[in-house]
Amino acid sequence: MKVLFVPTYVKLDVLPSLKKVKINGRIGVITTAQFVNQLDLICKNLKNSVKGGQILGCNVESAKKIQNKVDAFLYIGLGMFHPWALIVLNKPVYVLNPLTQEIKKISEDEIKKYRKERKGKVLKFMHAKTVGLLVSTKPLQQNLNKALILKDSILGKKVYIFVSNNLNEQQLENFKGVDCWVNTACPRIEGEKMLNYSEIPQKYLSKKISYDYLEGS
Repeated sequence: MKVLFVPTYVKLDVLPSLKKVKINGRIGVITTAQFVNQLDLICKNLKNSVKGGQILGCNVESAKKIQNKVDAFLYIGLGMFHPWALIVLNKPVYVLNPLTQEIKKISEDEIKKYRKERKGKVLKFMHAKTVGLLVSTKPLQQNLNKALILKDSILGKKVYIFVSNNLNEQQLENFKGVDCWVNTACPRIEGEKMLNYSEIPQKYLSKKISYDYLEGS
């Protein structure tokens, strides 16, 4: 099936909201597809800014490219889904909402809580006897090969593969025998009993399997 991608931009002027930005040091500017057409203009009007680019929930490569050139990141967009992906870069993250013209910083307490929750999911995997590998059938998220490699590599646990178009954690409650779920689709799909495959401790794998190797499989 052929897929046609049509760029769609928000008809909202970002420049007025830039008056709220008071960040010390060099600022890496990141946004989503809806505002990326204004990125050059934003950087031209924002002092000490460095153009990053567009990010996805599961891909922050444009931010990584400027990571060593900036002191903080400024995400411009609506909602908090995308900026949370930036905290892995260990830089302060500010979020500017052009619609409300409000700016906030993701606090250290929020980050600590988030990381504590992720650590808890890893511990849940470590103690699990039965693991379910989740595979999405959505385009660009379908990683059956990845799941098959993991199934043959995870040590000391019963492992089953579950395939679905939509990954809904509430529906997973129907499978009471599964102690922990491992997501092989978008890494930003999260749940209380669900961790991303790249977070599996290496000692629970029969061979050294890197994140990049699985991505390319």
